[in-house]
Amino acid sequence: MDLGATTYISVSMQGCLRCRRPTEAEKFIYVGDRKAVEVHAIGHFNLLMKTGMYLELNETFIVPSFR
Repeated sequence: MDLGATTYISVSMQGCLRCRRPTEAEKFIYVGDRKAVEVHAIGHFNLLMKTGMYLELNETFIVPSFR
């Protein structure tokens, strides 16, 4: 399943299977008002769907505060 998203974002480490530190190029993401938001980690998540299948989200940016 391709969601078509260019970046996955999570505000929590809950459910994160593994993570790594962001590289220099990945340290910040820029939101709609062009403000920079610091990325704390980049992780891999498996989301359990209602169908019983899992949706894998690789390279998910973990930011503790995001609006």
